[in-house]
Amino acid sequence: MVSLLSCELFSFIGTKLNLFIYNTTPLFYLTSHDGTGAKWRTEKEAWGAWHKLNFTDTYVSDCFNTVLKSNNVGARDSEFIQPTKSNSIVLLGDSFAEGHGVNFNDTAQTHIENLTGLNILNFGSGGNFGPVQYYELYKNLASKYEHDAVMVFFLPGNDFTDNDYEAYKLLGRDKYLSGRSRYRPYWKSFENNYETFYPEDAIPSENFGHLEEGLFGQFKRFLIRYTYSSNPIRSGYALRDLWANKKSLDYAGYYDSTEDQQKAVVFYIKKLFKLAKESRKKNIIVLIPGIEDIARFKVSGNQYEEQFWYRNFSELASLHGVQIIDLMKFLPLSDSRPLFLECDPHWSPHGNKWAGEIISKHLIPK
Repeated sequence: MVSLLSCELFSFIGTKLNLFIYNTTPLFYLTSHDGTGAKWRTEKEAWGAWHKLNFTDTYVSDCFNTVLKSNNVGARDSEFIQPTKSNSIVLLGDSFAEGHGVNFNDTAQTHIENLTGLNILNFGSGGNFGPVQYYELYKNLASKYEHDAVMVFFLPGNDFTDNDYEAYKLLGRDKYLSGRSRYRPYWKSFENNYETFYPEDAIPSENFGHLEEGLFGQFKRFLIRYTYSSNPIRSGYALRDLWANKKSLDYAGYYDSTEDQQKAVVFYIKKLFKLAKESRKKNIIVLIPGIEDIARFKVSGNQYEEQFWYRNFSELASLHGVQIIDLMKFLPLSDSRPLFLECDPHWSPHGNKWAGEIISKHLIPK
């Protein structure tokens, strides 16, 4: 018992001094401690992670308390009714598009709509979402709604690894806690090309099973909800994952992804835009730098423009009219840290407003 109390005291002090990778206050000590944001997620669609239809959930952390609501098709947006409003844009992306950590009125989407008068159909999703899934979601759902353009929020920080099966196996993120494979698509090389596959034992799941299943899952949730000791434990696992995936703590997706990852991502982005172009839709891609990318940029500058992925995106712009909005080129002259949440690497309300204003200037003015 003394050892457990000593461990908890050490973890409390280390958390307050920000000594770990995770330095979060247990949910039990927060004003509201019911929400982890996992209940509204599913993993049963062809594109993997998504949201339950017409569902409300909450997500509470050290620095945010958000309400999560999905509409009639599972998107974090108002109801989608055909025909949609004129000047509609389908938005695809991961948790940055979804609006992780902020309420709906503070999302980049809302700022864009207010500033331009455009109608954004937000098909963004958290839950480990990458370019293979952007394509599958667009093909199977988003393309069915009337729209004039497709806009992808592209996050180099994890979009190169989110559908890399080998990377996910090394990280242990490919399976639920029960040991069954997650139902999500991955890419694999095939005769100098790429194709989509699902693990053989993957079964569609109504709930986000890897967060909910098994005794170990219950024990993990107990630690996170009630103890500071979960912080050094989770930090240790994070360091293991970084080592297994040959990443460092300063991994910057703009600069550090592998050649195969870059080629796979370019393949699926081109495939997505080709599908949209067949219906004469305008294509837009927004490049989003994370905290590590910005730190590297201050040292290495625009060397990322020499990367395979960036050169190919630039080719899409010059030869096929794809509009590229690279937010790295619009960083504030002062400290960029306020763009992100204090306890989380996603955009803060200020960051969403910053991104929304920049993107709006590149779209149709109101």
